[in-house]
Amino acid sequence: GIEVEKKEGTLASKELGESTFEEYEIKKVKIPGAKKHPAPLVESAAMAAVEPPDVDYRPVLPQTVITEGKLSEAQLEAVIYAGAAHKDMLPSGERKGCLIGDGPGVGKGRIIAAIIWDNFNQGRRKAVWLSKNRPLINDAKRDVKDIGWDPDLIFDLADVKFGTDIKQKEGICFAGYGTLRNKRKETGKNSEERRIDRLVKWLGEDFDGVIIFDEAHLMGNALQTKGKRGKPSETALVGIELQRRLPKARIVYVSATGATEVENLAYAERLGLWGEGTSFPTKHVFFEQIKGGGISAMEIVARDMKALGVYLARTLSYHNVKYSRLEHPLTPEQKAIYNELAEAWEIVLNNIERALQVVGVTDERGRTPDRNAKSLLYKRIWGTNQRFWNQVITAMQMPAAIKSAEEDLKKGCCPVFQFVNTYESQLNQKLSEIQEDDLLEDLDLTPRETLMQLVEKSFPIYQHEQYTDEEGNIKLR
Repeated sequence: GIEVEKKEGTLASKELGESTFEEYEIKKVKIPGAKKHPAPLVESAAMAAVEPPDVDYRPVLPQTVITEGKLSEAQLEAVIYAGAAHKDMLPSGERKGCLIGDGPGVGKGRIIAAIIWDNFNQGRRKAVWLSKNRPLINDAKRDVKDIGWDPDLIFDLADVKFGTDIKQKEGICFAGYGTLRNKRKETGKNSEERRIDRLVKWLGEDFDGVIIFDEAHLMGNALQTKGKRGKPSETALVGIELQRRLPKARIVYVSATGATEVENLAYAERLGLWGEGTSFPTKHVFFEQIKGGGISAMEIVARDMKALGVYLARTLSYHNVKYSRLEHPLTPEQKAIYNELAEAWEIVLNNIERALQVVGVTDERGRTPDRNAKSLLYKRIWGTNQRFWNQVITAMQMPAAIKSAEEDLKKGCCPVFQFVNTYESQLNQKLSEIQEDDLLEDLDLTPRETLMQLVEKSFPIYQHEQYTDEEGNIKLR
């Protein structure tokens, strides 16, 4: 195994300062020869003030992961704390798990691959890697290859046909959450065949290998609640079922956004946050009391998890990051497009003004006895107008943004894009309208569609008349 030493020196907790983040420091372990992470890492000031527990776990990994820099010391630390957590059993009889909450750039994929490899080398030669969807199997294979292991060990649960068993004697079974919850009605029987049953059969009920819940936040809706969310999601329920059916499994939850609300931690049954031996007899009591404490209580939970050795949350540092203005000069063609779109808006607005007169909302001078009737329409118009031009400007500046990113990549830099609007609602609406034989390329997601919807849905077509209400005010109906 890899040599791990206890880090010498005083380990007094830091006093909370004024900064939000502190430089990340590995406090309790020293890995001779391990290289620093290629980019500087930080953690929140509150988390930096907490010491993790002492550990004596040594991963069984080839020395090349250190000598060739396949894993940084920060990534190896995560492997060590995962292994240490998995040595313990909870009072419930289930094995303790851990939560890796690292942000983008820390290398969660490599950490996952290394945890599985460590267990593989100790004889636990079956593992499960669950993630958001099926195509991410390619990312998993890349991460396994990048640390120097064999990507051919990974196979797709979706390739196992209903009615057949998993044939692999060993390996890493990858599945999207959608595949795991997949089921079909058995022909001629009043029962269902489920993917999860095939998986558990392959693993065996005494399975003590690794199960990775990558993008674990997708299991966030795991509680029956009042209001719009209502019933727990199938993804959450199948994730919890898998944990309960395999009590000896070594569970690793992986997510940069493990829980935006405390209830979203309901899937994490292996962290020892509630139940016997804690201050909270049930998860419902835990959520009720922590929710009452607000953000500060959530912060205390995170700090306690780090102190228990079941949580790490590092992220890339933005120290010394410099920003510059990227200007995109409009091309003659783009100027012509902009002017044409402005003329289209002018036509629509002029016709709306005329239509308001025709239907009796305004007189020839644009005056109205009922300001609400006119103002509601214009709120809708100018809201649409802002969305329209925002989309136009975003599209027009993309060539400059892409060219700049390509130049950065040639220099060995990593471009980061921040989107303030993804137009997800518009996309979902269009996808809901698509017919079976339609092509995605035929979807109209352009600003033109935004203007067309305004004309179709908001153009004044209803005749209005004046009336006097009970208080003597002149209104329109």
